[in-house]
Amino acid sequence: MYPRDHTLTKPLTDAACRKYAPGPKRRRIRDAGSRSLFLIIEPSGHKSWQMRFRTPTGRIGKLTLGSFDTSGRELKDEPKTEYIGTPLSLAAARLLAQKVLRERKLGRDPIADHKARKYRQRVEIEDRAANTFAATARRFIEEHARPKTRRWRETARLLGLQP
Repeated sequence: MYPRDHTLTKPLTDAACRKYAPGPKRRRIRDAGSRSLFLIIEPSGHKSWQMRFRTPTGRIGKLTLGSFDTSGRELKDEPKTEYIGTPLSLAAARLLAQKVLRERKLGRDPIADHKARKYRQRVEIEDRAANTFAATARRFIEEHARPKTRRWRETARLLGLQP
């Protein structure tokens, strides 16, 4: 008999991915059609694609590629690592997993790259939010009107802000 961790698995099919039902615990189903790729099924019924592999530091790294796409649409071009986080079909998840594994062989760390890309997006969104009229008016009240003007409340009211 084989130990539990080394059971023989078959490649997943699109129909099988659709049919898997949620259970009382989180399920992780290995795809034998692609190395390091798993279908994760949450008790809520949400399905997603995840890769598990060793990072350059030796720790186990997990990278969630995206949710399972039930719409049946296919990607027209080869997926890029920027597609991480978008809904993916089985074929698209396999292609993206191959791309991630290829980057790992080239010496890159896809997990660190993904975290850096998310951080840059978050900073860009915060910068855009800070450059609105309301944010600039608040900054004007805090930095200039309040310390230098006795009637700063009136200035704030004229700008449409509640002091």
